[in-house]
Amino acid sequence: MDINIDWGSLWKIFLLIIGSFGGCSAILLAFAKWFGGIIADRSIKKYELKIEKELSQYKSNIDNSDYVSRARFDVEFNAYKELALVAMLAFDDIKLLTEQTASIKTEDIFKKISSFRNTYYSCMVLLTDDIRLEVSSAINTLSSQLSAFLEQETDDADANDSYQWKGIEEIMQIRDNLINCLHSRIASYKII
Repeated sequence: MDINIDWGSLWKIFLLIIGSFGGCSAILLAFAKWFGGIIADRSIKKYELKIEKELSQYKSNIDNSDYVSRARFDVEFNAYKELALVAMLAFDDIKLLTEQTASIKTEDIFKKISSFRNTYYSCMVLLTDDIRLEVSSAINTLSSQLSAFLEQETDDADANDSYQWKGIEEIMQIRDNLINCLHSRIASYKII
């Protein structure tokens, strides 16, 4: 028995075998696996980009916040509250003195400015550079305003020693800058 098999016959046998095993399904399955891999890779890349973007936003938010313990927050909050209180009292009296709407003793204003300065010195180690600058500027403004008033009142103004009299708006702007600086510092904390 002589079997003569040519390439065409082999191909037909091969196709019949594949067909018997669900040939079309096998081809479709292979194509679906390949195409699904491409789609999965794209989806994974999109998801990785999204996660990376969220992570970078999270890191930038962490960098903008100061994480402190509850105890430290309470200490700093009380110091800032005390500083803001004595500042407000001194600024209110200087405002009344500037408006000249009430009779205020300059000794009382001097005591309030001194109290503000002493409070500043007592909590100086807790203050950041920008807050120290604002507080120092506020104390200097209050002292200069009181000196200008006393100079004006005594008509003892020497051209070299004369202090510049500030308007109420300028004084209140300095007060508001100080309070905003204190507020923004407290607001930047995240308690752990």
